[in-house]
Amino acid sequence: MIVAVIYIPIKLGGFGHIFDAAGKALPKRTPPAGLVPGKPASYETYATLALGSAFALFLYPHAVTGALSSRSANVIRRNATLLSFYSLALGIIAILGYMTIAAGLKPANSNFAVPDLFIKYFPSWFEGFAFAAIGVGALVPAAIMAIAASNLFTRNIYKEYLRPNADPREKASVAKIVSVLVKAGALVFALFVSTKSAIDLRLLGGVWIIQTLPAVFLGLYTRWFHRWRCSPGEPGVIPA
Repeated sequence: MIVAVIYIPIKLGGFGHIFDAAGKALPKRTPPAGLVPGKPASYETYATLALGSAFALFLYPHAVTGALSSRSANVIRRNATLLSFYSLALGIIAILGYMTIAAGLKPANSNFAVPDLFIKYFPSWFEGFAFAAIGVGALVPAAIMAIAASNLFTRNIYKEYLRPNADPREKASVAKIVSVLVKAGALVFALFVSTKSAIDLRLLGGVWIIQTLPAVFLGLYTRWFHRWRCSPGEPGVIPA
């Protein structure tokens, strides 16, 4: 990404030309789009959506899975800090889309925008390196998301309702199978579902998960809201 956002703009005449070309092309699309929200009244909506999406990154189940697999608290702190840069990387990827417009490329599918851009401006050896990086960059979060989804299914649906007496070996086997099914389902979704639907569901996921923020945040500092809260020392409950 760093090489792309430095080298390609030099070839295209700078970021000014890139944003100018995107600003002219986006309103002509169906449906019309733009570099910034079209109405001042929508600025607040867009800003709060972006902020909420950034907070939601820390609340998804797969983020918890990563935390539970960490070897120390320092690793969690470091990764939580660096996770903020992931949001910036997503912004860089969006700029690559604008570069594709400025370069005059018309990919057959929106998923090919960045690969087509790399093919046009980079030598073949760097194309291979970049495509490998894209593949790894997609597989790593996909893997941990699939693990989180399979664990949620195994513990909260399979064991809870289907096989209450399942032993750890059986639960591990079910989780592995569900993990593969989740990956396959995600691949089918990416290939055959419209980009707009994928973006809408991504935003909805952030809207849904951000509703847990007050409970998670307050739970870090107090047990006052715990449903079993009662007098300290009472057996069978969590002290206040």
